[in-house]
Parts: sequence; C-alpha cells; structure tokens
Amino acid sequence: MKAARALVVGAGLVAALAVSPGPPAGALAEMATAVDELRALVKRDAESDARASIAAGNLKFLAVAGFTVHVPGVESDRIGCLAGAEQVDVIPGTADAPQGLEHRWLLEEATRYASRYNTVIAAHRGFTLPPACQAPRTDDTWKPARRRR
Repeated sequence: MKAARALVVGAGLVAALAVSPGPPAGALAEMATAVDELRALVKRDAESDARASIAAGNLKFLAVAGFTVHVPGVESDRIGCLAGAEQVDVIPGTADAPQGLEHRWLLEEATRYASRYNTVIAAHRGFTLPPACQAPRTDDTWKPARRRR
C-alpha cells in the first residue's frame, strides 16, 4: 500500500515537472539584455562617468541589487542614513542569484565599478548627510548597530 502510494506521488511529480512551463515569456531575453548591459558597463571608466554625472547635476550613488541593495564605496555604518536621505540608481542586471559564471564575474566587476563611481560622487559632495545621521563618533550616545550573530 505504501509502495503504491509512493509510486502515485512520484508519478505525479514527474508529470508536474514534465509540463513545467519554464521561465516566464521574455525572461531569458530580458536576462540576456541585462548581461549585455553589464558587459558594456564594466568596460567603462567609472571615475569619468561619475564626473560626467556631476557635470549633469546627477549626484546619485550607484547601487548593486542582491539579497539587499548595496551601495559600494560608502561606509557601511552610513548606509541606513543613505537609504532614507539619498536616491540611488540600481545597476540593471545586478541580482543575488548569478545566472552562470560570466554573470557572477560581471556582478563582481559591477560592484567594483560602483565603488569607484561612488567614491568620486561622495568626494564631490563632501559626503554630507542629514543632521540625524551626523552624530559625532566620539560621543558615547552614538554607537554603530551591533552585528547579529
């Protein structure tokens, strides 16, 4: 009886997998486009691009999408302040689940690009933060968030 039940369940799983529709329509083409955009981005000069953005009046930081949105090149204890006070542009094609070895490499390179870009933007801005985020580091009342273990 248990063997027959297991056989029926197993056959049902095989049937379900056999008719699986695969990725949503257009998802593969969208991913290919995103990878192409990342390929082009990592060949660019981040510092020159940042200076061009500054000249155009765009002082947004670049972010990399992953499990969370990461702003490379910005001190980690200030990220919480940036999220509420600054706008960031997320680099298209970045994600927490690389779609192969090339995509993984492109994500690493995009992170390096964003770090160099953000360093120029932060230097130009003098890295000004809203008053709530400017607590002095020597003050005993201000402590960075504790890391979870």
